[in-house]
Amino acid sequence: MRRVLFLAIAVLGATVGCDRSPVAPSGLGQPPIVTVLGESPVAGAIVDVGAGPTGTENYPGQSVTVPAGIYANLHFNWYQQTGAPVAFGTVYLLRHEYRGAPEGLKAAHGLVAASTQVANGEYVFPEALAIAGGHQYWFYGDTIGRYSQSYDVDVYSGGDGYHTGNSSLPFSKTEASGHYLSLYSSVFVPAPPGLYTDTNFRLRGRQVAK
Repeated sequence: MRRVLFLAIAVLGATVGCDRSPVAPSGLGQPPIVTVLGESPVAGAIVDVGAGPTGTENYPGQSVTVPAGIYANLHFNWYQQTGAPVAFGTVYLLRHEYRGAPEGLKAAHGLVAASTQVANGEYVFPEALAIAGGHQYWFYGDTIGRYSQSYDVDVYSGGDGYHTGNSSLPFSKTEASGHYLSLYSSVFVPAPPGLYTDTNFRLRGRQVAK
């Protein structure tokens, strides 16, 4: 009974700063799985982050540092807890951080493009679209859905995760959650202030120029 009680407390603690309850993580402290490839002769991974063990249900967002170069044939996806790519609704690509609500994305400042379709669990951007790397871009979804994220660790130094639980409420950065030392411990370790987690995501494309 005591084990169940502490598990419930741990899950409740994970909801701080989130709008919907995430699923309890299955491997706190596991090493990050982050891949950054700047030389893709075909439409391969530009940035691929899959370290987060926590499932959640929200409107997702993520800032991404794109390596130097010019990239086309862009595809983007979130990841499910199973590791499978997932996409729902439309994702918007912006040059600037957006702190408005999902319903305002179509008119957001710095809007570069919106995905045109979903195929094989990925958002597909217009074929003619090309972006210049060397700085950050922001991806925001206009539809609520299930995806995975990190829990109490910043697994990707090139950006931060965002979320909101309501189409009329603004996106905010996803703050890291604290955790109990174990299911049997009453010692709660708060996350450091200003620590933000990341969604599990992949940006894929083809480098067409350096």
